[in-house]
Amino acid sequence: GRRRVAEAGGTGLPLAVLARGSSDPDANAEAYRVGRLMADMTGAGLVATGFSGVTWPRVPEALGQLRLLGAPRIVALAWFLATGILIDRMREDFRRFTAETGIEVVDAGYLGTGPEVAELVLARADEAGAGRAVPNCDACAYRRPFPGLEERVGQPVGTGHSHLAAEHRHH
Repeated sequence: GRRRVAEAGGTGLPLAVLARGSSDPDANAEAYRVGRLMADMTGAGLVATGFSGVTWPRVPEALGQLRLLGAPRIVALAWFLATGILIDRMREDFRRFTAETGIEVVDAGYLGTGPEVAELVLARADEAGAGRAVPNCDACAYRRPFPGLEERVGQPVGTGHSHLAAEHRHH
């Protein structure tokens, strides 16, 4: 996702992360989690999460939230593995929003199925095959290199600016 945003010239712009939407509240909450993580990775000062269907806020509402927060331009990333009619509808929403507001929506496309996604699927299959239960901490800065926090990988939890860090325990 970060690469798609950068390639589109959207690094640092207010960000709309757009997912399909589900009747499962936990799945929808994950989209918000992804939005925050993508904002951190792309330097977005503002982020809104929206959905192409099933639940709210819909794509136009997410773009509208960013407009109300003062976004002069917006980069949009669809958290989808494949293209199709929902991506086409989003792009029409982008065009309509720009025509109505004058605010450009930079289309960063969709996540897709690049090598990073394939590697993650294979890693999870290996973990399951080995009978290892691994907590959902793919974005944990102590497990994976996260932009700007790469030095934390492999460190004890609490290293750096954290309430668990030794230098903050006296508070």
